Amino acid sequence: MAEFLSVCERVSRKLAGTGLRACQNWIHKSESVSEVSGNGDVALKADQEKWNHRYAREHHIDSPDEFLVSHASMLGTGLALDIACGLGANSIFLAECGYSVHAVDISYNALLKLHREAVLRNLPIQPVVADLDDFSLPPLKYSLIIVFYFFSRDLMPRIVAALKKGGLLFYATYNTRHLSVRPEFNKDYLIQPDELVQYFSGFDILVHEPDAGEKRNISRVLARKESR
Repeated sequence: MAEFLSVCERVSRKLAGTGLRACQNWIHKSESVSEVSGNGDVALKADQEKWNHRYAREHHIDSPDEFLVSHASMLGTGLALDIACGLGANSIFLAECGYSVHAVDISYNALLKLHREAVLRNLPIQPVVADLDDFSLPPLKYSLIIVFYFFSRDLMPRIVAALKKGGLLFYATYNTRHLSVRPEFNKDYLIQPDELVQYFSGFDILVHEPDAGEKRNISRVLARKESR
């Protein structure tokens, strides 16, 4: 955990008093969180600003995702990872179910609000600021990993490697049918309806819903990593 959540002193000054930590991969070679360099980092900063702006206006933490809640009987305890957690409704749900949670997102504003809520409820949630497209994960670390409405092909092997043997995975994200709902949606973050399950060979697939939702624009998988 120390390696995963390590943060340099320059970034500590930026986050002092917020309760947040910064993933070291997110920092790159910047002097502080707000200083980025290179074309990729410029894009990263713009993306972070977009999500910070959105979450600055949002104050209500919604209910946890129904796919997670409807399969709550499958949950256990241990260390969980919530990737692209946003305001953290799913993280709160997992913590209330008995997990310790690493809640990861690119937005400071979202994570600050989640941190305050976790403190009020005395929940074991550690918010982590990270660039999800360039995000290292420790191998065989988590008993549970959840990802809702975020997709990066480069991240998929790292998710598989980070889950403990016998660990549980919830994944739900938009498929290409989502373009009928939001034509402007970035196609790089969409999958083919049957694509998601292909990333989890060697898993016991417990639920596979390639076209869930009223618009059939959501693909979902619940799977357990084989123990052997």
